[in-house]
Amino acid sequence: MRLQYKVIIGFIVLVILPIVILGMVSYHTASMMIQEKISEQTIRTLKSTELNILGAISEIDSLSNTAIVSNDVQETFKKHWDFHANYHDIYERNRIEQALTNLLYINPKIHSVVLFTEKGLNYQKGLGDPLHVNNTHLKRGIKKAVENDGRPVWLGTTESHRILTASEPVFTHLRIVKDRDTMENLGFLLINVKTDILERIFFELYKGESLDIMLIDNYRTILYSPEQDLMGYFLEFDHPGVIFSEQEGSFIESWNGEKSLVTYVKTDHEWTLVSIKPLNLLMAETNDIKYTVATLVIVVILLAVLFNFVYIRKIVYFIDSLNTSMKKVASGQLDVEMPSYASHEMNTMALGFNRMVKRIKQLLYQVKKEQQSKEEAEFKALQAQINPHFLYNTLESINAMAALQGQKDISRMTVNLGKLLRISFSKSPMIKVKDEIQHIQSYLEIQKVRHGDLFSFVIDVDPKMLEFSTLKLILQPIIENAIIHGIELKDEFYSTIKVIGRMSEGRLIFLVEDDGVGFTEEALQAVNEKRNMNLGLGIQNVYERIRLYYGDSYGVIICSTKGVGTVIKITIPITEVRVRGL
Repeated sequence: MRLQYKVIIGFIVLVILPIVILGMVSYHTASMMIQEKISEQTIRTLKSTELNILGAISEIDSLSNTAIVSNDVQETFKKHWDFHANYHDIYERNRIEQALTNLLYINPKIHSVVLFTEKGLNYQKGLGDPLHVNNTHLKRGIKKAVENDGRPVWLGTTESHRILTASEPVFTHLRIVKDRDTMENLGFLLINVKTDILERIFFELYKGESLDIMLIDNYRTILYSPEQDLMGYFLEFDHPGVIFSEQEGSFIESWNGEKSLVTYVKTDHEWTLVSIKPLNLLMAETNDIKYTVATLVIVVILLAVLFNFVYIRKIVYFIDSLNTSMKKVASGQLDVEMPSYASHEMNTMALGFNRMVKRIKQLLYQVKKEQQSKEEAEFKALQAQINPHFLYNTLESINAMAALQGQKDISRMTVNLGKLLRISFSKSPMIKVKDEIQHIQSYLEIQKVRHGDLFSFVIDVDPKMLEFSTLKLILQPIIENAIIHGIELKDEFYSTIKVIGRMSEGRLIFLVEDDGVGFTEEALQAVNEKRNMNLGLGIQNVYERIRLYYGDSYGVIICSTKGVGTVIKITIPITEVRVRGL
């Protein structure tokens, strides 16, 4: 894919897309904050409505408290229980009806009042048809009233409609009447309250608002709503399964085909106040935010596109030109030259590229000249080189003459020198371990003849190691260093050099030990830091060759104590690479 297309894709993904996402997230966040704010405000309004409803209900409860302890109601129930014949007493009936009439006049929201017993005898006022005590729904209400033990029970409009034959929807207040002296159950008081008790509350709190507000029971039947047509119906959303699980809350749900914010608060009478507001009306105030965010996004995108057109395209064009020129240079065309640019940075890079190409030309010419000089020097060196076979033959002649004259030391040194030279002249950098051991043995034999009885040597190498390969001449420089800087400087007459070889965890380990003068801490540190090349040149050379060939995990470790001796450890990997013959 060309760089230009990559830049366009990157521009869209890294600039345009984040700007659009930022705008969408900003709008969504603002909308959610407004929605949450409206939801909290609606919950507060519903709680205020709940308090007003409880106040209206408390007013009826207070009226009921007064009624059940009044002399008229108490005596009526007592006479009913003691004197059955009094039931048809006209005077007694008129007196009770007058008391019930007074109760109705006290609060105009009361629709009707009924006094009854479980045996079915009752007095009533304001109710068209007689109350049927055997009504199943009424019995359920009576059971709740008995369980409440004197506390009132409120029934919603739906339950009231199933109990009564009233022409309009009412809320029913039902409670047990107890003897104020003995606290025995006398009968029941039933007060039907007009829905007007809620109409003014709802109107004052929600006048002018476009919403649906309703009171529902636990079965989600609508008990009251300013929309009279909804009363008695089941509150059902477009998606089934909606529940009011918390004491209060809100959620988004479809109502009558449009998304709405549903807010609810549960009351103390197993009723729930529900507010349903269409989202399109609630979010009207977010339109300004939406238009502002959209405008900002468009402006930023236009600025980004302008920046891309004015600046980014020039950079891409420059990079393409530079890339083309570099490919030409890589193919060997060194006559390439970048033009000048108005941009300071681009012009600097172009000039740098041109200087680099010019320098490459110079270096190539210089390398060519040096190569020619090197070839000439190698040719001259080749002309002057001694033929190894001539040297071997000469040594053999010296050895034969020494043997004839009985010079055994000279003969032995000549033989060992030949072996040394044979390994030194080998062209391969790798030799077998057995050849490296043979090499140091020849070297030690020569040194032993040279130094007389100054030292002895011991070579202890695991036979399993002998056929593996190693870099050549890694032990001889270490042994030479031990003789020169360790044994020759020792005051005592006799020393020992040990060469030990072992295998461990995939590695070949060589130890060169001497009991010479050892290193001082300063001298050892100087060797490790390459500051004393006289002491550590051979060791350093071996270390560098091992590191370059095998890697940093292998090398040389020096341990030394002044007056005791030195141990040098050489570690290389086990390898079975074949080496060319010597």
